Amino acid sequence: MNILLVDDDDLILASVPSLLSVLGHQVESVDRGAKALALLEASPEPDLVILDVTMPDMGGVETLKRLRVFKPRLPVLLATGNVDAAVEEALQGDPHTRVIPKPFTLGQIRTVLAET
Repeated sequence: MNILLVDDDDLILASVPSLLSVLGHQVESVDRGAKALALLEASPEPDLVILDVTMPDMGGVETLKRLRVFKPRLPVLLATGNVDAAVEEALQGDPHTRVIPKPFTLGQIRTVLAET
C-alpha cells in the first residue's frame, strides 16, 4: 500500500514510516497540510492518507475538507489523541474517513490498515 503521512511531529515522521515499512508499505511524509494538498494534486494518488488532526497553519480537519473537494473517495485516517466536535463533524457522512488514536501501536495500525 502507498501511504501519505501528514504530521508536524518530528518523532512521528521519523518512526511511523519505519513501522509501516516493516508491514510492507511505502510511505511518503510531509509536515504540513498545505504540502499534502499540493502533493496530492501533483502526484499519483496514494492508497491511504494518515492525517494528524493538530498541526500549525492548517490542521487535519481543514486539510481533510479541502482534500475532499478533489479526492472525495480517498481513504483517510485522522490521527488524534482527542476526538472533539470538529473531528466528529468531519466524520459525519464520510465513509472514507476513520479515526486512529494517537499515539498508536504497531498492532493498532496493522489492524486498521487491514480493514482499509
